[in-house]
Amino acid sequence: MKVLMVTLGSAGDVHPFLALGTALRLRGHAVTLATSGYFEDLVRSEGLGFARMGTREDFEEILANPDVWCPRRGIPLLVEKVIIPALPRAYELIENFDRRDTVVVASTLALGARVAQEKLDVPLATVHLQPYSFLSFEEPPVSPLFNLPRWLPRQLGGGVWRVIEGVADRLLGAEVNRFRSGLGLPSARRIFTGWGNSPLKVIGLFPEWFAPPAPDWPEQTELTGFLFFDRGGEAPLAEEAEAFLGSGSPPVLITPGTAMAHAAEFFEAALEACRILDRRYEGTTGHGRARSSQAPAPGPPRR
Repeated sequence: MKVLMVTLGSAGDVHPFLALGTALRLRGHAVTLATSGYFEDLVRSEGLGFARMGTREDFEEILANPDVWCPRRGIPLLVEKVIIPALPRAYELIENFDRRDTVVVASTLALGARVAQEKLDVPLATVHLQPYSFLSFEEPPVSPLFNLPRWLPRQLGGGVWRVIEGVADRLLGAEVNRFRSGLGLPSARRIFTGWGNSPLKVIGLFPEWFAPPAPDWPEQTELTGFLFFDRGGEAPLAEEAEAFLGSGSPPVLITPGTAMAHAAEFFEAALEACRILDRRYEGTTGHGRARSSQAPAPGPPRR
């Protein structure tokens, strides 16, 4: 069987697909991963086929923009710079792929694959890496911008939720439906809370203890548990790290994730929490200490 996987985002979005792709390859399937050119060497080093969804330069430009991490400006920016440009690219990639005996697996934001499923009748599984992506009314996600109180009467809460869906559709729906119209497809609604999920299969890459399925999740949802991509297996720790770990109580690991390059305020708040709690800590980022906008100089701290 041939498997075409499509994912958008940083290493946190790509690594689970690398783990999945490697497992499928070891079972004898031909696997191609479509993602940013930033990850091409890594994907090929794992023995997987690669298809480019945007350039390395595009990826680095987005990471360098602090607005990506703003709760108010970040989502519109990702829509404009990542989701919309990937729509036609994902569709064309699937259209030109050898679709005989092929299954497509696409992440939450790779909506071009969902369009291709409708137009080209390709089997598609939608993959959500975190419960937040299900955008449930029954188990509403916690957001920096807005939280739906659980004590709201259902009728009132439902009205608020429809407003949220409408905002999401206004952000993205016009461009999605313009693209669909060019293919002779009707308009779609509820882009993220309805249409964006494959009617065949929705996969949550986390265990049920982490987030039990809510009643309004798609009924075709299955949870697999976490997938871990640990390239090269275990490596010995540096002597300095071993000495630090063995010199006191277990430390708190502080990290903003693989893509965050503007973490000074995050580290300052985390360090202050550790000071208040009198806890040892270790800080790390996915970027070098030369980044002046990262953790307070000279870099992620240790105590």
